[in-house]
Amino acid sequence: MSFILKLFFDSILYKLYLLKSILDELVPSKIICFIEPEEREFYNHNFEIGDIIPKILQILKNRYKYELITYKINELKEDSRKEPYVNNRWESIKQSIIFMLKNKIEVSVQDHDVNLRNVGIVMVGVLKKIVLYTKYRLNKNPKLCTIVIGRNNTLARILLYVSGWGKIGGTVKSIARIVDNCKVIPTEIENSTLPAKFGITKRTLKDFWKKLSSSQSFKNYFYSGEVDFSSVISPYLEKYICSIFPTCVVAGGKIERELSGYKASVYITPTIDTTYEIAAVLACKRLGIKVCSVQHGSMGYFKTPIIKYMDYIGTDYTFTYGSGVADFFLQEFKDNSMVDIAVPIPVGNPILKELFVKCRRKPLRSNKLRRQALYVDTHFISNLFYFGWNCYPNIWYSRLQRRLVDVFKGFQNIKLYIKPYPSQLIENPLIKYINDNDINNVIFLPHNVDMVEFIDMTDLFIIDFPTTSLLKMVCSRKPIIAYYNPDYFKLSLEARKLLEKRAELCNTEDGYFTTIEKYCKDLDWSESENPDDEFLFRYGICGENIDTEKMVVDRLADTIINQGVSR
Repeated sequence: MSFILKLFFDSILYKLYLLKSILDELVPSKIICFIEPEEREFYNHNFEIGDIIPKILQILKNRYKYELITYKINELKEDSRKEPYVNNRWESIKQSIIFMLKNKIEVSVQDHDVNLRNVGIVMVGVLKKIVLYTKYRLNKNPKLCTIVIGRNNTLARILLYVSGWGKIGGTVKSIARIVDNCKVIPTEIENSTLPAKFGITKRTLKDFWKKLSSSQSFKNYFYSGEVDFSSVISPYLEKYICSIFPTCVVAGGKIERELSGYKASVYITPTIDTTYEIAAVLACKRLGIKVCSVQHGSMGYFKTPIIKYMDYIGTDYTFTYGSGVADFFLQEFKDNSMVDIAVPIPVGNPILKELFVKCRRKPLRSNKLRRQALYVDTHFISNLFYFGWNCYPNIWYSRLQRRLVDVFKGFQNIKLYIKPYPSQLIENPLIKYINDNDINNVIFLPHNVDMVEFIDMTDLFIIDFPTTSLLKMVCSRKPIIAYYNPDYFKLSLEARKLLEKRAELCNTEDGYFTTIEKYCKDLDWSESENPDDEFLFRYGICGENIDTEKMVVDRLADTIINQGVSR
């Protein structure tokens, strides 16, 4: 749960830094600020975040001597809102199908639980599962322990990791539905005896918060220069302590009762970022069940608060994509005084490995005629960060994207396809820019289709925030132009050196666009016969011949269950 505190802290601190810079430069005598109602749900609690900026401006008012006028924008009716990236999922699927028909490409469109695939393929898959399950029941080994698993997340498809455990006779059971269905209402918190065992009551928490928030030592954590912003973050902290914390304790008790009958030895889950996922971990701890997290994205070669405040805190072990991720993780925590930190275990990633094998088995393509580039963007920042300080400022990033499409506008023989970030809450202004300027060789792809579905139609990859999509790109043989802004994206030294061997890696805007123009003027975007895969092996699939399924079985049997790894 510490990640949410980091989320609020970084978001507020960034806005404070930004506003101070603007005020120092412009020295305004009057400021008009609009308050837009916006709530974000965390741990089943709503947090009002639309008033962060006016609160900070109120704090800075005496220091900069300006008149502050605020207006509250009335919330739009639900049917009048325009959020293109948060559409009804059926409308989103419809758009994707239309795109497929127009472009005559085969893609599998996934949106939550909806999977539009050929019915015959689905039936074959079902029959295979029935056969495997029958073999498993016939060969069940009662001596092997039970493993329980949580929900999937991004590249962390848990069943692909633990399928080998069932094949050797072990038992794998999912508790994702138990965790998802574990709802706690306020009256349960008030009536539950579990929090009281630890001295946690509504009154004691209120008293604790009152004492904590009034202490100067607490306020000292929330200073930037001479500006005290504790009043801005306090409402979030109070809700965290007085509401989320007891909810998590009560939910943990409910999950513990359900879980106790499973007689499990290990709980494997990719993320621990909701109240009930955290509650499941607490329940496992109380039952003596080892907890293993699974790396679910690219957070293994650049600095990000997710690593220190969510992914590897509170678990016993974590399955990482490669040894480079494990080494980076240990380096990040070498000076950390926290005790409850996971032991990283490199096992690879089944999805990336399958993509790697698929791409390398295809005939090498020498492409001198067709010119199609795929650009994968990242999200715009709304009122809260996701990667903490690892985010690009909206105006700067929008200008960077405009400059990109302007380059391709000058090369009408090339098509640039743009794959949007799956969940951008802010409409990308690039869409309007392209339409207003009649740029007809730049095409937006559906946001809810995985970029791997477009690999075959792509001759050149471009990415300006090299995270999870980069790992998919390096599985191919295709040329890659990767850019990052070192002021915001802190790439590790080893990762940078290895990536330079595989891709055109740029860390300046001029170098980035010079490289793009070079490729646009070049006549050959052929695939590489022997691309350097060291970056992929260290941070993606753990090696060319690694069998993740077997490695997980071995580590579960020898390391986790027998506790053979020392911290």
